Amino acid sequence: MGACIVLVMTGINCPIRWLTGIPCPGCGMTRACLGLLFGGSSASGSGIIGHIQYAMRFHPLVLIVPPVLLYILLGKHPLLGSPKREIALLTGVCGLMIAVYIARLLAHDPVLAIDWDSGVIARLIHALTA
Repeated sequence: MGACIVLVMTGINCPIRWLTGIPCPGCGMTRACLGLLFGGSSASGSGIIGHIQYAMRFHPLVLIVPPVLLYILLGKHPLLGSPKREIALLTGVCGLMIAVYIARLLAHDPVLAIDWDSGVIARLIHALTA
């Protein structure tokens, strides 16, 4: 939790995007979770449906990942009485995250805009070669 606060306070937010300029598979998930909880000024509808529609603009898996994370942090292990089932579920969720990430990149999702030159690595290379 402390690391998250430091990342937000320093403006880094996502360390992968900060270093490389490339968004990670989870990019948009924090905004999606906040949108799910609080909605937004441009929420499509009222109530929970409007919150869900608003949140899914930032990450389409917003309804799947938080329960899985809560289970990982607080759940009784192993899931469904079997370590194999638990690993299968978590592997499936990771595979789904990667598949959705690739689909969002191919669809040019604005949340996942790639900006090579904004990453620290690219700026360091430019500084060293200038």
